[in-house]
Amino acid sequence: MTSVPARAWPAPSRGTPDEDVEWQGFELPGLVRIRLVGADRGQTAVVAGQLGLEPRPLSGDADITIRFVERLSLAEPVRYVGLDAGYAGDAFLVLRGRHKQRARVQVPLDAVGGACEITCERGVSAVPLLLAIVNLTVLGKGSLPVHGSAFRHRGRGVLVTGWAKGGKTEALLGFAAHGAEYVGDEWIYLDADRMRGIPEPIRLWDWHLQQMPSCWGKLPRSRRASLLALRRSSALLSWVGILGRRAARWTDRAVALVDSQRYAHVSPRDLFGAACGGEAPLDQVFLMTTRAGGPVTVGPADPDEVAERMAISIEEERAPLVSFYRRFRFAFPDRRNPLLERAAEIERERLRQFLRGKECGVVSHAYPPSISDIYAALRPVVEREGQVRPEPHWSTHTR
Repeated sequence: MTSVPARAWPAPSRGTPDEDVEWQGFELPGLVRIRLVGADRGQTAVVAGQLGLEPRPLSGDADITIRFVERLSLAEPVRYVGLDAGYAGDAFLVLRGRHKQRARVQVPLDAVGGACEITCERGVSAVPLLLAIVNLTVLGKGSLPVHGSAFRHRGRGVLVTGWAKGGKTEALLGFAAHGAEYVGDEWIYLDADRMRGIPEPIRLWDWHLQQMPSCWGKLPRSRRASLLALRRSSALLSWVGILGRRAARWTDRAVALVDSQRYAHVSPRDLFGAACGGEAPLDQVFLMTTRAGGPVTVGPADPDEVAERMAISIEEERAPLVSFYRRFRFAFPDRRNPLLERAAEIERERLRQFLRGKECGVVSHAYPPSISDIYAALRPVVEREGQVRPEPHWSTHTR
C-alpha cells in the first residue's frame, strides 16, 4: 500500500496523560480520533498510508492510541498461539504484519471498540488490524462501517456493495470518469441518511488501467515501468505454455504469480483531484454480483435482502480480526469483548434500519467486468427521477 509522502510533522507535545495537550494523529470527523505517541516521520507515514489521511494536531482524548517503542516490555517469555500470535503476562501480541512480515505489536483485543492503546515495536510496515479496529470503534459509537464504494452523481449519493472483486471499484471508476464525486472506496461509514468515506489508497489492477488509459499517466514512472515488465512477462509465459502440456504445468503457476502483482495503489486525490467529496446522502444502494458471462443487467432488489447480504460481506472482511480474537480468548479465557461478539447482530439491525425505504438494486455482470458497460447500465437508473421503489420490470443492460 502506498504511503503518504513523509513530511517534517511536528513531534507531539510532552506532558502527562491528563493534560489537554496537542498530539499528532488522525481524525475521521465525528467518527474516530487516533493519536500517535513516540512516532517519527517513518511511523507517521506508515499509519497515514494505511488510512489515507494526513496527520494533524489533536488535543484531548483519543479513541485509539498507537504508541511506538523500541522494545516491548514483557513480564514473561512469549508463549505462542500459532505462528503469528502470542501472549506474555497479560499482554496479547500480534507477531505478523502485512505480507506476513515479522512484527511485535501489543493489541488489547478485549478493549477494542472503546478507548484502547496499541503498542508497536518500531520498524513495522503496517499496524496490524488497524482498519478493522477503526471499524469496530465506529460501530461502537453508533455508526456503521460497510464494505463498498460510494460516489455522488448529479446530487444523488450512490452506495455500491457486494463481495470482494464484485465490481464495486469498477462502478466508482466508471462514474468518476463522467464527473461523479468520489466519496470512498473499500470502507464507507453510514448514519441514517448520510455516508462518509476516507481517502485510503485505491488498488488499480493492470486491466483497470488498460480500460482507463487516463489513469495510467497518474502512476509514478517507476510503477508504470514495472507494470509494463510484468505485462510482458505474463504474455511471454502464456506463449511458452502453449508449446506443450509439460511446459503448461509450470507456466500456469508462473503466470498466476506474475498476474497477482499487476496492480498499483493510487491516492484518490491523485486520481480524482478536487472531486473528493468525502460525504454524500444515502439515496441508492446497488448490490454487485458476478457470473460467467453475458451482458450487464440491473434490476430491483428488496432492501432486507440487500442488508442481509451486506452483513455477510462485512463479516467476511472482519474474519482476520475474529481469528486473532479466538487466539486471544485461548490465551485469556476470562477476558471477552462483548462488542466484537455482538458485531454481526448489531450490523444486521442497523443495515435494515438504514436501508429501509431506500432504492435498492442488484447488478449482475461478467468477470472481469467492463467499466464502461457497468457505467452504461447503471447511468439511466442513477439519473432517473421517480418513486423510491422501482417497478418490477425495471432493468437495463448493455451489449
